[in-house]
Amino acid sequence: MTKKLVWDGNNREEFINNFIRDIESLQKYTLTEDMYIDIVRRNGCAIQYIAKKNQTRKICLEAVREWGIVIKCIKNRNKTRKICLEAVKQCGYALKFIPDINQNFELCLEAIKQNKYSIKFVNKNKFPEIHEIWNIMYE
Repeated sequence: MTKKLVWDGNNREEFINNFIRDIESLQKYTLTEDMYIDIVRRNGCAIQYIAKKNQTRKICLEAVREWGIVIKCIKNRNKTRKICLEAVKQCGYALKFIPDINQNFELCLEAIKQNKYSIKFVNKNKFPEIHEIWNIMYE
């Protein structure tokens, strides 16, 4: 059971920093969306400690902007085109955790531009041109 933590309006910075120092304590509390956003902007991996029911798309977007690979901790229904694109722009390897159905040309291109090794997560049958571009860029 999570506790509702009430912030008294004072010392917001200290309040947020307490969660950054003890990130696992996020599992015990329910905070406001703005507070979760402040936390994941400082430490994207904090998303894994935020209850799935509290993971809004805004929170998810800020988390992947800070550290793209955390997309693996986000439920599929929150893996929107925008969130996926931001994730691979920050970390091309994040493509590994994006369902094939969510992948498109632009997403795959951004992934290989950010990390050439992400080509192994691009479906060759679906996006042969991405593989051709990769060959031109890296061989």
